[in-house]
Amino acid sequence: MKTFAKMMLSTLTAGSMVSLDASSANAATLTYPALNASFPSCTTTDQEFCVESLSFTPDGGTPTQVTEPATSSQSDTSKPYLNAGFFFSAYTGPSTNADGTGLLPTMNANLFNNSGFPRSAAIRDGLAEGTYTYRLRTGDFDPTYVVIQGDWINHTVEKGADGYFTLEVTARPLTFLSVSSNIGKCLASNWKTDCEGETATRRWLGGAFVMHGNAQTRDVSRGTAISTTASYIRPSAPAANGPEAKQRLTVAGPHFVPDGFLTSGKTENGRYLNPAVYKMYLPYAATVRSLALANITTTEDGIKKYLADPKNSIYSGTIVNEAGITVKKDLTVTAMEKGVLVNFNLDTFSAPNPTLYMSNPDRVRTTATSGAAISPLRAVKKGQKVSRTTLLGASPGTKIGTTTSKSPKVCSIAGSTVRALKAGTCNLSVTISTMSGGKAVLSKVNVSVTVK
Repeated sequence: MKTFAKMMLSTLTAGSMVSLDASSANAATLTYPALNASFPSCTTTDQEFCVESLSFTPDGGTPTQVTEPATSSQSDTSKPYLNAGFFFSAYTGPSTNADGTGLLPTMNANLFNNSGFPRSAAIRDGLAEGTYTYRLRTGDFDPTYVVIQGDWINHTVEKGADGYFTLEVTARPLTFLSVSSNIGKCLASNWKTDCEGETATRRWLGGAFVMHGNAQTRDVSRGTAISTTASYIRPSAPAANGPEAKQRLTVAGPHFVPDGFLTSGKTENGRYLNPAVYKMYLPYAATVRSLALANITTTEDGIKKYLADPKNSIYSGTIVNEAGITVKKDLTVTAMEKGVLVNFNLDTFSAPNPTLYMSNPDRVRTTATSGAAISPLRAVKKGQKVSRTTLLGASPGTKIGTTTSKSPKVCSIAGSTVRALKAGTCNLSVTISTMSGGKAVLSKVNVSVTVK
């Protein structure tokens, strides 16, 4: 008997994005899968909601097509005994069953090895080491937002002439700890030190695929992927955040591993910690569409060229620490051919709740010693009047205080407005307030803006 482990995932959309599309004209010809029924193998060219292919590539080996053997004894390194489940929670079409936030039921994927239980029911070896690729026909379900419990390598979504979609995912398994009944102890609002995994798998690969009920939200999110070992994920739709765009996610997972699971890694009070992974892949096109929500106009090529200089970045991040305080998080941003991979460099799942911010490429981020950050505009035009908020662009939790012009002939300040008087360099001294340990910390930064 197959067993399925469903990822705890829900998605929120912006309040203005809850209207639904009309269903596909072809929807009437589809037969939707039963609740939690695993997709069968595709046997005809016009079949939907089925598995076209599933392959496994051992490290240093060649791809091998995989089918489930009749018995668990049929197991070797090139064809591991593999249970693969691809299923919907309750999907019956794009216009019939969105929830109150505009989210359609997710499509789920679980790849696991039922023979990988040599230790105990709570500790499992899981899949063989290597890379797994699966290709699914998903009918009128548009999987534009991909969450992989594992190491995401790449994915594609194709739309056929009939309006139906095909999803292909390539990923590697990672260590995964499941938490269900104790998830409340792992959330930022109620984080506790006894947040512990209930089951632990050394090599697990799962996934959840999201379709928003609104076409605009789908267009903004299209191509985005999350790679994580979290057991609870609740992403929001991209939204404007003053002079930036943001994408906020509630992410949680066990803090400690079950006794006997790890023999190396970080420890706390003599107990091993759950190794955390949280990465986001954002296509340049998705970044352009997200910035448009904040009335920022740019292009894919412009972003790509800007990020070619390693000193430039339009991405910044925050997390919530164990004390419930939002703090700046250093990111590792890797530019790829069609997008960027953003690594939040998490150490543990101690209620991180990561938020990714996307800034105008025409801004340059300045960081004060206290950790407060602003993203001032690179340039303004002579005669232009700009509010301090727009000119400086404070990061979350940062307040802009006294601002003084050190170049009074080039720029002047009147109340909350900065006026560009003539061409030159406008040098400003800015007092910034940020919270640290529940107390306000003041710091000063110097900002230079070109007046053209």
